[in-house]
Amino acid sequence: MPFVQNIPVSTEFSTQQTLQVLNHISEEWPLVGYYVNQADFQGHTPADIATAMVDELRSYMNLFMLRRLGWSLLFVVIGATLVIKTLSTQNSSGRSPRQRMERTTVNRQRVSSRSTRRGTRR
Repeated sequence: MPFVQNIPVSTEFSTQQTLQVLNHISEEWPLVGYYVNQADFQGHTPADIATAMVDELRSYMNLFMLRRLGWSLLFVVIGATLVIKTLSTQNSSGRSPRQRMERTTVNRQRVSSRSTRRGTRR
């Protein structure tokens, strides 16, 4: 990691130093700064701070994606429930959509036959 190259290997970072390293990383890769705005890698050395930061970022991103996946699944379940309830409310009359359509067609035929009969009587 070029940010810690000149620091002796036995040096342990303080909280302030880890924030400075994170600021340098955020300048280089702004997306990291968007997701990780605070770091406390106190006690890590220059040899293992890169691994610790990568592990922390990976853990954070996994939780981030799981939360998004959970919300997505929740919206899908709510949407499916609403669709099922809407369909069952429409079908609560006890007839299938086909039976309702047939009944509507029969009613239309009756109305049209009545109007043609009236037309022939005059």
